[in-house]
Amino acid sequence: MSLRTQAQITGGREPRRPVIPKVVLEYLEQVFIYRFPKPGDTEAAIFYMAGQQSVISLLKDAYKEQQSNVLGTEDAEDAPLGPPDS
Repeated sequence: MSLRTQAQITGGREPRRPVIPKVVLEYLEQVFIYRFPKPGDTEAAIFYMAGQQSVISLLKDAYKEQQSNVLGTEDAEDAPLGPPDS
């Protein structure tokens, strides 16, 4: 059995990114708090924690990109998610 690559699955197209709400990022950062490995941590535990942080980092980058696309600016990290108050 051979594994198919992402390009084979999507026909070479980039998969469409979902909208990432800021509240989801804040929740994940609270649940999966970054910490340095402790001397007693197993290699598997260290890799698991690194994977958690990698996913959070990917989502943060996607959030920043979606905000810059919406606002037309590269510095959109603290931009509100909803429409401006009238």
